[in-house]
Parts: sequence; C-alpha cells; structure tokens
Amino acid sequence: EAARSTENKARSCGTRSVPIAIGGTYRCKMQVETNATGPLYGLKIWQDGTAEPSSWDLTYQADATDPEVPSSGSFLLLAHHVDVLIGNVAVTPVTAP
Repeated sequence: EAARSTENKARSCGTRSVPIAIGGTYRCKMQVETNATGPLYGLKIWQDGTAEPSSWDLTYQADATDPEVPSSGSFLLLAHHVDVLIGNVAVTPVTAP
C-alpha cells in the first residue's frame, strides 16, 4: 500500500513495511536532494541493530515551479503524546556521486 500525505503528494518507494513496536529502538534517515525538477525528499526507518535499507521508504519529488516549495529550510524532530528518547542527531551535506 502506498504511503500518502494528506495532500496525496508523497509516494511509496517500495513495498517494505516497518512495524513499529512500543519499546523498540529505531533509526531514521532523511534526505533532501536538489535536482533539475526541484527538491527530492527521502525518508527511511529501520530497527536498531539491523542493516540500513538500501531503498527509501517514502519519497516526494517537489516541483521547483510551485510557489509553495521553499528554496531553503530546516527540520524539526517532534514527539507528540509519546515518550521518546532522541539520540545523537547528525546533519551532513550530501555530496554528488
């Protein structure tokens, strides 16, 4: 089943499903890459102690001509109505292959 945002802009990048268990520890990676079309957003999540998946769980290709697409930004880690411990956060630039 494809993951969808409320505006139906996001799409699934595969069939991988990550069940989230209460008390479990997970790793998350997010990426924004600028290409000719606009920003390409990616997200993947996996259980701690397992290998990082090679594919993204969720991607969204923004349209650079859309006036609502920001040219720069920031990120926020937010836990709402849950008890969450957020470990070390690393922000690194993406380098061209």
